[in-house]
Amino acid sequence: MPIPKPPTPLNFDTFHMASNPDAIAGVQANETFMLTGLDGGALGKGGETVGFAKYQFDGQKLVTSTAESLRLPGVIAGIHQASEELTTALAQAGEGNHNAEEVQTKMAAAVKALKSGLPAAERDGADDMNPQQVLAAMQAALPGLEQRSQEAAAASAALGKVEGAAVDLFDPELPTPADRGLLARSVASSQVDQLLGTNILAEETFGVTKEGDVVGVSIQGDGAGITGTYRFNEGGEKKDYSLKVDLKNPTLQRGLADLQALDYLTGQIDRHCGNMFVDQNNKVTGIDNDLAFPERSLQETTAGMPKGMRAKVVGNMPQQMHQETAQKILALDPDTLRQTLKNMPTPDKISTLSDAAIESACGRLVEMQNELKQPGGAIQVVAAFNDDTYNAAMAAQEAQVQAKLGGNIEDTGVENAANLSDVPKTSYLGAVAIQAKRYELNALQVPGNFLERPQNTVTQAPRNTEAALFARKLDVAKEAMMSNPAFVAHLGADAQQAQAIHKELGELKDKVAHYEKEQAGLQKNKIGSLVRSLASGGTAKRQEFYGEKKFEAMQRIGQLQRQLETIAENGLSNELKAEARAFAQARAPQNPPVAAQNNAAPPPVAVQPNPALAGMVPNHPAPPPPGQFNHPPPSDMAPAVPNQDNLAQGNDQPKAAKAKINAKSKEGDLTVNAAEDELEVSDPDDLDADVEVEVEVKKEGLAKAPSVAEMLKRTNSAPQLGGHKAAEGIGGEEPKPASNSLRASGSWQAAKPSGPKPGGNSLTSSHL
Repeated sequence: MPIPKPPTPLNFDTFHMASNPDAIAGVQANETFMLTGLDGGALGKGGETVGFAKYQFDGQKLVTSTAESLRLPGVIAGIHQASEELTTALAQAGEGNHNAEEVQTKMAAAVKALKSGLPAAERDGADDMNPQQVLAAMQAALPGLEQRSQEAAAASAALGKVEGAAVDLFDPELPTPADRGLLARSVASSQVDQLLGTNILAEETFGVTKEGDVVGVSIQGDGAGITGTYRFNEGGEKKDYSLKVDLKNPTLQRGLADLQALDYLTGQIDRHCGNMFVDQNNKVTGIDNDLAFPERSLQETTAGMPKGMRAKVVGNMPQQMHQETAQKILALDPDTLRQTLKNMPTPDKISTLSDAAIESACGRLVEMQNELKQPGGAIQVVAAFNDDTYNAAMAAQEAQVQAKLGGNIEDTGVENAANLSDVPKTSYLGAVAIQAKRYELNALQVPGNFLERPQNTVTQAPRNTEAALFARKLDVAKEAMMSNPAFVAHLGADAQQAQAIHKELGELKDKVAHYEKEQAGLQKNKIGSLVRSLASGGTAKRQEFYGEKKFEAMQRIGQLQRQLETIAENGLSNELKAEARAFAQARAPQNPPVAAQNNAAPPPVAVQPNPALAGMVPNHPAPPPPGQFNHPPPSDMAPAVPNQDNLAQGNDQPKAAKAKINAKSKEGDLTVNAAEDELEVSDPDDLDADVEVEVEVKKEGLAKAPSVAEMLKRTNSAPQLGGHKAAEGIGGEEPKPASNSLRASGSWQAAKPSGPKPGGNSLTSSHL
């Protein structure tokens, strides 16, 4: 299980910050700034060079701007009235046929009123002004006062919108932080994504501007929102669009299911279709992640939300989950989640998550784990997404449409377009299907808008190719060391610990397979399983027993994986990093052509090495550059959220082969043998007995530190940056996808699970 890297704030001297001309200064609700790495440098850990920033929410500014928005209109109205009265009094005084005392009284009252409305800098000298001068000064100051009033009203409305959305995150019985902890919530969401290894969210971190203000930075994701605005023709206006995607696509189905699982864990309440990005390969990425981590249960949180906001939320846990994702969730113990969130570093003056918010997330983790423990739980665990999973997900959504509207999604007419949005969403897949239909109906009502956008128009986030290659090569090396203790033999005690961990992982894998086999036997009413269940009080008790045992084994697996990752991190020597730098520098393409965009000129894509990269990506420093490249974006390039797709590059990046870590090397040979079938246990209560696994390690060469060439030179020259494929692995064996899923080698990879077939809660048919 991956260990998330602590968020390291991006400093102002590493990026160019362009403001959105349509934004209101300092307001988070509708203000996003675009950041581009100076000299084409990377901002993201994957080499991404573009990010989007939001200022910290200012609760005090909400109070003052609201007060100003209420006070200033009255002041301005009084000034207009006093100006008219003074003008009249001056005219009457000049005529000489009015009561002089009354005229002077009116004039004095009007002058006093006008003086009180003057800016403070002019008010002190107003006593020396005559009435005509006071009137002239007020007329000169009035436009600025009216502008202040407009800005206060706009700021109050925008900040109030954020406040209205965020208020549901907090327990009314507990104090609410002034900044609502929104920046920390974004980064915490990203940290949990890394902890699980789902890699389904845009990377979130902090930034510091040259004025010293802290901003939240969301690294640009690949693709475009499922809904959003897009300029279909050069020079034309942006139109609302719905992205044309194939909802039956297995990659898209899994991505939406993974995103729903992570969002349920973090308690995300703002996952509408515009915040779900999809690229040309159907990879899903969640953006705009700050409305998360409520202090109460998700059900309590959504119950009090306004109707429109509540309609966006899929409040239930996912009904379908890929077995690899289920493994990750089962392997995450609540205390690890708790400590990750508690210990997440934040800049000064940024509110952290409250204990209530953290415990609420831990509670949702336990909820999902309880459903995943037992066969037949509320979450269907699948080995693959296909037409059957699509049909099952849509059947659940169609049932809600039938109950609400008396029909199905496809047959919904224009008269029910608004009501369709109010239908409870059962899954992210169902939410996307409903939104697509709504846009289809809207297009009938507003011809020329709500268009269908082809999926081949979306693009990848721009990347510094060298930085991306360097980061990927370190990941490949680390995976190699995690998969084969021979690669960490030079670490002494750590190598011995790695061997012991691999042995225990093999034993745990066999246990999990055995528990699942027994659960399957009970489901199929096999005689042996039924007989053994009598000792535990029947099949239900026995199922519960095996579920708990499997869960305990998965939790231990997660602990061991984190230990392996720590050992692998220790093995990333300076020499290895230097070779990885050289590899990346040699293979990074120099200034490839940038695909033209029809919305705005894109920022630089792949450039020569970046001088400030070490400061921006502290865990993956890059070599110094041979040249300088400075591409500050024009000030009008910063789109409103979530229009990140207009700033992406083309898809002409180098492809990568898949990764496979070979268990053999010149430094050592680790062989782990396991029985072809799961362990048979004669005593039904003796299920904790160790599984015998033979581990043979050839001693020759183990004392020698592994050369990075063994892990890098046999890889392909360039991974597909921002795609799904990693660099080809070591040894030339058949490549397999590399991921941050729980990994194992030896008996885990050799054992043949024969538990329940795909479709139940079987977790052994893929690598943990």
